[in-house]
This record gives sequence, structure tokens and C-alpha cells, in this order.
Amino acid sequence: MQKNAELFLFFKIADADRSKVLAREHMVGRLATGRSVHECRRIVAERSRLGEPARESWLGLNLAFTKDGMTQLLGANRPKLDPFFERGADHSQTIATFNDPPPSKWPVLIATLPLRSIVICAGLRITFLPRRQRQID
Repeated sequence: MQKNAELFLFFKIADADRSKVLAREHMVGRLATGRSVHECRRIVAERSRLGEPARESWLGLNLAFTKDGMTQLLGANRPKLDPFFERGADHSQTIATFNDPPPSKWPVLIATLPLRSIVICAGLRITFLPRRQRQID
């Protein structure tokens, strides 16, 4: 999906069962899918071909979890994922492989809280995102 702005909302899972219910009720149906991204790209290409500006304010919404967040939601017997995911973003091998900054350079919030998940909002216009953040908060 074409994007000019992103908003990251980090949060900790306090109640796994309630988080699952809330995600199903309020998030899952709004998440970006391959089909929705393909449709947005098709419309942008058509507008570009016609020389028209993009006028839609699409929202690309994604929900991501850390290893600990996945374990909290699915239990200790959850399927194992990519080794980098399992080691975590703060592991030296992950940092070296992805050329990421060390944790000492991370924003304080990310480096100090036991984060479990993140909502990622993306859109064409920066002014569009604060409205969406208020809807998610």
C-alpha cells in the first residue's frame, strides 16, 4: 500500500482473553489484506494513468506481536516462528543481520517497557493518522 506517513502504537497485553475478544470485535475486520492492498494499488495506478491525483485517504492497518505477546495469547505450546523472531529484536544476531541500531539507541519507551504488540497505521496523508489513532485508543 502506498504510504507517506506511519503511526506506531505500542501496547502491553494486560488480559490475554480480553485482548483476543477486543481484537476480533474491533481490529480483525479492519486489517490490511493482500486483496485490499492490491485494490488500492490498482486504483492508484489507474488514477496515475489518467493523470489524476490520489484523493483517497486509505488506512493500512496492521497488528503485530512480539514473541512474548504471541506466547501470552497462544500459550507456551504455540508454533515456533523464524529464528530471528524467536530470539527477539534486542538479540545481537538479529541486530547484526538486519543492521538495526543497538537497544541503547532505541526510543526510551521501546527499550524499557515489556511490549507485547503493536498497531501499525499507514496512510497517504499525515493529517489522516491522528484521527485514526483516536479511534484505536
